[in-house]
Amino acid sequence: MTSRGRLVLAWLVCACGPDAPKVCVNPGINAALGTVDTTNGDLIRSDDGTKVFLNVPLNDDTAQDQLEVELYPNGGAFTGGPVRPGTYDLAPESSFASCGACVLLYQDVSPDDGKPAGYYMPLSGTLMLTSTDGRLTGSLRDVLFRHVSIDFTSSPIGGTTTIDDGCKVVLDEAAFDLEFPAALPDAGI
Repeated sequence: MTSRGRLVLAWLVCACGPDAPKVCVNPGINAALGTVDTTNGDLIRSDDGTKVFLNVPLNDDTAQDQLEVELYPNGGAFTGGPVRPGTYDLAPESSFASCGACVLLYQDVSPDDGKPAGYYMPLSGTLMLTSTDGRLTGSLRDVLFRHVSIDFTSSPIGGTTTIDDGCKVVLDEAAFDLEFPAALPDAGI
């Protein structure tokens, strides 16, 4: 074998060894989302008015990919208080069990039972909220998501584990300015 052949063989061993970065074989979701339009998003508040949920479809597939922003008072970024305006680093919000500013990507959500085929949560990025009263305004910027599994069966709910398959998704920006829907009258149910 020539020295050049040994060099190529050595490179292949290094590139494919146990320490080599994983290459996402089946991403299931667009790896480069770019700028996401949120005007068709669904915005709701919990019955007690403290939790906020924004769901944005990312494609027109029967089993849609979706961007989900879930804001929980007294948790994660909002520890010690309500959901409120501010700028929040998403790196510490990377586990569903402990996030207050929870940002997720749902992959291929089933139209039958509403369950996604996969989940992605942030490694990094920024959530900026400029209003949480009457309207939800702000943006997500430079969010890098990684593929995760979320355990909804154990306590605490939402234990999050990174799936080491190399699948990551980049969201450049998603600006939102949506009015909260009016509260429904009590139907006595």
